[in-house]
Amino acid sequence: MQDIPTTRAAHVISFCDILRKIGTPVERALARSNLPVLIEEMPDELVNNIFATEFTARCAVAEGIDDLGWLAASGFASSQMSAELVAGLQNETTVKRRLEKFFALTKLEDSHFRTGFGRVNGSTQVIGDMDLPDDIQGRDISDWVQVACLVEILRSVAGPTWCPERITFTTEVRIADAARAAFPNTRFETGATHTSIIFPTEHLSITDCAGSQTAERPESLDAPIDGLDLLRRLLRPYLREATMPIDKAADLIGTSRRSLQRRLQAKGVSYSGLIETVRFEMAAEMLQDPELRLLDIAQAVGFEDQSNFGRSFRRVAGISPGRYRRGLDTGKITPL
Repeated sequence: MQDIPTTRAAHVISFCDILRKIGTPVERALARSNLPVLIEEMPDELVNNIFATEFTARCAVAEGIDDLGWLAASGFASSQMSAELVAGLQNETTVKRRLEKFFALTKLEDSHFRTGFGRVNGSTQVIGDMDLPDDIQGRDISDWVQVACLVEILRSVAGPTWCPERITFTTEVRIADAARAAFPNTRFETGATHTSIIFPTEHLSITDCAGSQTAERPESLDAPIDGLDLLRRLLRPYLREATMPIDKAADLIGTSRRSLQRRLQAKGVSYSGLIETVRFEMAAEMLQDPELRLLDIAQAVGFEDQSNFGRSFRRVAGISPGRYRRGLDTGKITPL
């Protein structure tokens, strides 16, 4: 389960925004790719990155868009990154230190994003490879987004017009005219060993004159995600719609139903119990918002009515959702 590439839903949502503007039936396309239909409501949840990459490829073919990767890259902004990552980067003032921090925090965005420094003919190479199967469609689209992320990190220090000397792609990505215009002095290379940006080494010392802001180190980095926790996180966006059948859950993590059942049994967990626990965790988070009605919360975590929601919540927490919320208000219960 730990080898499944995952990405934050926010990176899929950026493609959904592009596709909606041209009239693509996005919900239907998401469902066909086994992605959560309500993904746009949950930017910080995790999704299977193989499903996400194939989703962009299918939509590009169906809509006849040969530069979907560039369209996503040209609109990339730091707001697509997790708040924890952005806060961590703000602590560093030089290009080098900010890149080093980014390398340390990349798993907050994509579990299989491989980053690091290299050297090419005396210049610095910043590598950003996505470790995805070679045979899946859409890797060329993903390449563009990887480059956009690296460029955004540099521009956050060096300024919005900064451009690298070279941009390299591992795939045979099409370089749109608009991309060449946006990087007028940059040389593009396809079919390279790494997806990367290359620039003069002295640029590593460029300093953010605006200064940095102090931010705490994300606690999530200290707690590695084990197989069961990964499955729980991947299930969350699907449970906003309905119960996820175990066969689909197995597909989600690249295994068989029987194998998944054995793994859960080894952890002393049933699949139905796992679903109920994940729904409880989602509901407990929502109960912290006093503006949300219990019925709204029930429906948001996949229950058709409030009574079924209440019974399920009691089985996990031992108290009703209303009493749990009152405990939060009085400080008798600590938020998850």
